[in-house]
Amino acid sequence: MNAMLIAEYIISKCYNDQKPVSNLKLQKMLYFLFGYYCKKYDEYLFEDDFVAWKLGPVILDVYFSFNNNISNPICESFDVDLELSSDRISFIDKKIEELQVKSTWELVEESHKTTPWINAFAKGKGHIIESFDIATYFEA
Repeated sequence: MNAMLIAEYIISKCYNDQKPVSNLKLQKMLYFLFGYYCKKYDEYLFEDDFVAWKLGPVILDVYFSFNNNISNPICESFDVDLELSSDRISFIDKKIEELQVKSTWELVEESHKTTPWINAFAKGKGHIIESFDIATYFEA
């Protein structure tokens, strides 16, 4: 699976829940969802790499696909089939619902407290945040 598919799923769910997300919030939701999914299922939700930017972890392809929205909510819905079991989709939905009620800046602040972002950003903006480091952090 790739991050764009998960991003489109998050965007659609949030839009349909009448809580559309900005690109910045989407990036943080992807990060936390990736970590929670790793912890629960002991596998990566997608294979794309996050990079460390000033405002937290970012998946570049996803960011550049939606950066024309600037900081405005992404008001779109996509037809997404995650091809996952119903229990995994339920888990993802529950985590999205938990994350969507937090403000963008709460999520940015929370992401800045995670050692995978801290360590990667210390090496310079744009440094890859290793998926293994994210998975290990969330398992703790």
